[in-house]
This record gives sequence, C-alpha cells and structure tokens, in this order.
Amino acid sequence: MSYELDYKAQGTANRRLLSAVVALAIQDAQSKPRRMGKLRIPTDEAISAIYFLFQHSDNYLSLLDIDPPQFRERLLKLMFDMNNKIKQFEPIKRRNFRYNYEWMRRKENILDLTKAYEAELEKLDEDEKHEKIND
Repeated sequence: MSYELDYKAQGTANRRLLSAVVALAIQDAQSKPRRMGKLRIPTDEAISAIYFLFQHSDNYLSLLDIDPPQFRERLLKLMFDMNNKIKQFEPIKRRNFRYNYEWMRRKENILDLTKAYEAELEKLDEDEKHEKIND
C-alpha cells in the first residue's frame, strides 16, 4: 500500500515539474526583446523558450496528456488574438511573444545571437554599422 502511494505521489510530482517547465517556457517566450542600437533582439531565454515550445516540447506535452499540435495552435491563437482578455497574457506580454515568435520564424531558428546580429549589421551601411558597434 505504501509503495502505491509513493508511486502516485511521485507521478503527481513529475507532472507538476513538467507543467512548471512548460509554464516557464511560455513565460520566458513573453520576455521583452532587448535593444541593440535600432535593432530589437529577443533575449536568450525567449529564443530558447520559443525553440522549446515549437520544436522540442512534444515529449513533455505528451506526458501531460496534451496534444502538441493542438497546444501550439491554441497558444498562437491566444497570443495573436487581439480580443484576448486572459489576465496571465497581458497585452504587452502577448506583443513580446509575437515579436519573439516572428523573429524566430524570420531567422529560421537561429539560436546564435552573434550570427543574427552580424546578419543584421550586414544590411546596414558603413556609418550605421560604426554607430551600432559603438553603442
């Protein structure tokens, strides 16, 4: 009997941990992008979170009995719906999420910020590069 209770308690604890990981990823995905001169770049946490939520969360979600494609579709709907009034997703946080998500889509999941920054610098003329590097 004691073994069964321990097993159930452990299962509950594991589900809570997995839920916390997914919740933290959603929270991190809403991080405010940082400014690099005129550029806005998602934080490392936001990049990792978006990458996790849309590329590597299938096992976590499946263990929580959540359908991964449906979860992603619902998450995007919540973040892109302008009429969303859910308190956990304040308008500024949803805007940050949308920016971070779209940035990742544009960069095709580039996780190395240095490469992304260098790619942005290549688009600028020489004066703007000098100004941005000296910021």
